[in-house]
Amino acid sequence: MNAKHILHYLIIPWVLVLAGFLPTIAQPISYKIERDAAGTYRVYMRSTTSSTTSTVFLGTSQVTIVAPTGTFTTPTVASNIGLWSANSRINGPTITGAQINGASVANTYTGLDFISIGVGPGAVLAGGIVAGREYLLFSFATSGACNPAVRLWQPGDPDILQVNGSSTSTVINQVSANGMGSSASLYANNYGTNPPPCAVSDLTPGVGPVPALSVGQTVNLPVSLSNIGNASSNASLTMVTTLPATFTAPATFSNNGWTCATTGNLVNCTNPLVLTAGSVSAYTIPMTALPTSFSLTHVFTTMVSTTLDGNSTNNVASISGPLVSPAVPIGAPDLVSAMGPVPSLTVGVPANIPVSVSNVGTASAAGPVTFVTVLPASVTAASFFVSNGWACAVTSQTVSCQTAGPLTAGSSTAFVMPVTPVTAGMTPSFTGTPSTPTPESNTANNTSTPVAPPSAIAPAAVAGAPDLVSAMGPIPALTVGVSANIPVSVSNVGTTPAAGPIGFVTTLPASVTAPAFFTNNGWACSTSGQVVNCQTTGPLAAGSNTGFVVPVTPVTAGVTPSFTGTPTTPTPESNTANNGAPSVIAPGPIAGSPISSGTACVPCSATGVKYGIKLGIDGVTYTVYMISSATHAGNLSRISTAQATIKLPRTMGIANVTNLQPGTFWNPQRVSPSETPTLDYISFGYSQTPIGAAFPITAGTEIARSVPGSLDQHRSGQPDDHSGSGCAQRLAV
Repeated sequence: MNAKHILHYLIIPWVLVLAGFLPTIAQPISYKIERDAAGTYRVYMRSTTSSTTSTVFLGTSQVTIVAPTGTFTTPTVASNIGLWSANSRINGPTITGAQINGASVANTYTGLDFISIGVGPGAVLAGGIVAGREYLLFSFATSGACNPAVRLWQPGDPDILQVNGSSTSTVINQVSANGMGSSASLYANNYGTNPPPCAVSDLTPGVGPVPALSVGQTVNLPVSLSNIGNASSNASLTMVTTLPATFTAPATFSNNGWTCATTGNLVNCTNPLVLTAGSVSAYTIPMTALPTSFSLTHVFTTMVSTTLDGNSTNNVASISGPLVSPAVPIGAPDLVSAMGPVPSLTVGVPANIPVSVSNVGTASAAGPVTFVTVLPASVTAASFFVSNGWACAVTSQTVSCQTAGPLTAGSSTAFVMPVTPVTAGMTPSFTGTPSTPTPESNTANNTSTPVAPPSAIAPAAVAGAPDLVSAMGPIPALTVGVSANIPVSVSNVGTTPAAGPIGFVTTLPASVTAPAFFTNNGWACSTSGQVVNCQTTGPLAAGSNTGFVVPVTPVTAGVTPSFTGTPTTPTPESNTANNGAPSVIAPGPIAGSPISSGTACVPCSATGVKYGIKLGIDGVTYTVYMISSATHAGNLSRISTAQATIKLPRTMGIANVTNLQPGTFWNPQRVSPSETPTLDYISFGYSQTPIGAAFPITAGTEIARSVPGSLDQHRSGQPDDHSGSGCAQRLAV
């Protein structure tokens, strides 16, 4: 055989299409009923699918209400979509028989009334029906107490009732509409709670918190009203708040929709708001403490007085206020403070924390001016120290500092607090509070904002210690199933040797594996799961390094893995924060591997062709390639005849056959043998004269084509300048 004419390649990307039958579409529409506290029932409709038309016309539709006999008279219906009306009623005592789905059932319905409310064709839903949207169909009002057994007819109820032993009536729920894919009834079932709960509002008031109180100062007392029931309130809310006798409020005022009038110490507030279930309405009462309120504790009480409240046991709320302070003199000091910025901290290294105290008020702060802070447990301070006119004493972690004062309005004073960190890894926070004997206009702003160092406390530096650093990579290009070596280096950049054993631990990404045990350049490594533990005897001298490689085998195509690891030594290091190797990333995704490859044709081994197949990283495209054992160019590389046969499941298809080389074309033919009922064979045939396209072929070089499915057999053709039976081999995906 002469191999001057070599089997060409083709690309056959494939698409597998699964086909089946669509399920039967169930009826999409459900009904719901609800009742509010005023006794009004509302009936809604909701669909699981949207209409195919922008305007929907309801056909003949019906909603049946089931209620204990005599619960209410036939209601007057208020329509929202179309014109609904109560068109029939069957009272329980007249029922003498019942059927469900055409089968007679025991008559247990003599205690129930069935009221059918219907609408004729033509009700319009502009905008169509939107899946999941709720549509109010109609409502009707009842009087008297709520009966918790009133509900919608539901599947399982009788659909036909016999009345007085003779006539029959249909009592069902039904709905029809255009644009919904069916002319039959679209009713499926009900949603929501059926029967609906008897809705009631439950109003409960709240008062407070009471702000800081000072004689002569006007503050706002918060008051709120919440509806914790399951129905809206009526449209008339009234709250009455009782102030202590030593407080006053304006004669009239308005706030957040509430209108209030004060008589004596009673503040009466009203609001026309309808408070829906779960909502809150709040307002404030401006009040002023009289001199007679000084140094007393006062109680503030509020109550709700509103009809249609389902629970009257929670209608009163009260709260005790703080002691009333004396009047703040005009022109008072106002101390504020700040600590920091906090420098970086290291165990055993003293550091100074700046502290400042300022008077932002309008009068001097008499001395002594003090500042108190509680140090975090991760630092200590000397038992006594002085700084810039401040003298400080430390008891346990509490630092109490004083300066003589006074501190005039608009001025500041500062000092530093020397601390010594004692616990590494902690991030301490510092805050403190100044004070003066002079009453301040505002004490709420005295405490400083907490501040912290830029990072956690560093460990104490070790003199003359090793310092290990490591690196991995560079990472070579990776291919599934093809072993590759990942370089690892460990260096001692410290000032003393690192005692052995020197260790290195890396957790491999899931897309690669490593041998259970391997040795390399004096390192011995074991692998457990994805964790590779390596050791060398050591020591590692200061300024020296050692290296080895980790052999890995990629197992997952399309993933771009990254690698990192950490060295160790029994010797305490001067810095462990730099031990971890910087993460290195492979130059690209892991390539797919040859799934199978053939061997040289036995009859023409000297000039044979070797075939292979690879799965692309997209997971669906197979690349078929060939390798020639010799180099050919020009006319010597033309193909005479060739055939490639693909074996694949009968349910799988192929698409987008692409010919990679110019001037070539492969023609597929599919065969479904009865001997292999689940498998098909697709033969891609090629035939041309010696004047066909020529392309250079280099020995040992892959030439690719794409094939979907399962490639079972390749057969080389008959060269145009040599007769013979050709070569055959099998390749399986």
